[in-house]
Amino acid sequence: MEFNDYFLLAVIGVAAITDLCTGKIYNRLTYSAFVVALVLPFAGGSVPLFDVLVGFLVGFVPLFVVYQMGGIGGGDVKLLAVLGGLAGYPFILHIMFYSFLVGGVLALSIIVWQGRFLEVMRRMGKNAYLLVFPGTHPHVPNDGYRIPFGFAICMGTLWALLMKILGLVWI
Repeated sequence: MEFNDYFLLAVIGVAAITDLCTGKIYNRLTYSAFVVALVLPFAGGSVPLFDVLVGFLVGFVPLFVVYQMGGIGGGDVKLLAVLGGLAGYPFILHIMFYSFLVGGVLALSIIVWQGRFLEVMRRMGKNAYLLVFPGTHPHVPNDGYRIPFGFAICMGTLWALLMKILGLVWI
């Protein structure tokens, strides 16, 4: 493992705990980790500054779009952006892939456990239909239904790091 990976582990450890316990990923964590990600290339870190900046943008932009549509929390957006800065580009793509995979399995498990599978599938079908027609907006209810996506990001990051350690990730 590289130097940046150890700091990455510390960030996801704190983020996973706070997301599960409070439902939040705090700015103190993400902002300070971003500053560290910017300083590490000058302090012997393993990711060049250009890769830090590109990784930050690649981690930030897709989730920011989802955040703007009301589908995800701001802490999740900042967490993935910071992980992009710490891991750099192109490794953030691996983190995103595994995070979305874990998030999907987690979401499916929760809706099945709660007995809401058919309700959610109907809502998704309706929203997909509404997105096709201009001038209509999908229905995003605020019914207390929440997936701890920050936790999924943390588990996806662990999975990506494990694949890197095992030599199964080409970066």
